Amino acid sequence: MVLDAVRQAGVANRFEGVPAYVECAVRADGEHEYVFLLNHDAERGATVPVDGTDLLTGAAVGGEVELAPLGAAVVRRPLAG
Repeated sequence: MVLDAVRQAGVANRFEGVPAYVECAVRADGEHEYVFLLNHDAERGATVPVDGTDLLTGAAVGGEVELAPLGAAVVRRPLAG
């Protein structure tokens, strides 16, 4: 019910495609967004749609990041707009 009202108001879901067992938080510094991803499932990995640079590994992320069970990623990307 609340989600329906949010959608009708035109608010986009920034976490589309993120599994329910993956925590996702976004912070910004005026130049970049930082997407923090924490997989809370000890048995399942997760694929999360995101672009940028994984700051934990230094790897470029082109479309999605793979999280191991209990894995984490911090992805930096340019601030939109």
